Amino acid sequence: GRSALATQLATTIGHWRVTGSVIWDGEDNQVDEGGGQIQYRSDNNHIFNIGYRNRLREDIEQTDISLKWPISRRLSVLGRWNYDLVSGRTIEGMGGIEYNDCCWQIRLLARRFIDSPSARQIESIEADQGVFLQVVFKGLAGIGSKIESVLERGIRGYTAAGR
Repeated sequence: GRSALATQLATTIGHWRVTGSVIWDGEDNQVDEGGGQIQYRSDNNHIFNIGYRNRLREDIEQTDISLKWPISRRLSVLGRWNYDLVSGRTIEGMGGIEYNDCCWQIRLLARRFIDSPSARQIESIEADQGVFLQVVFKGLAGIGSKIESVLERGIRGYTAAGR
């Protein structure tokens, strides 16, 4: 047998990044896996992602949209919707709001997600859900730091403050 051929192309134009990847199986003469993503990121407050991936052998076909975007000088929206087209289920959905000024920051985030080690089990797993609240007094300490890791994993390109 021969190994599959994997390729990934990416380009950045200004604040835009476009990425595409394909895994080609020469023995079966077919694409095993493919995907693409478009990202706009001008800074840690202006992030928008949209993507698609397909894995034939594992019957995975998913879309993914995420963002962190200001709606006013002090308010921003946060969100992600990762949807599995095969099972017709949301893998992860989250939405929230952030208030940020010179002295403090508060975030409120609702999240519903499927925690599955295998895409084949998605249809039978019950979704977990939670509500996260984070309050940060700038220059001191914060309460509710787990929200940073949820945002870093869920919104591609987002990094926690200070990193």
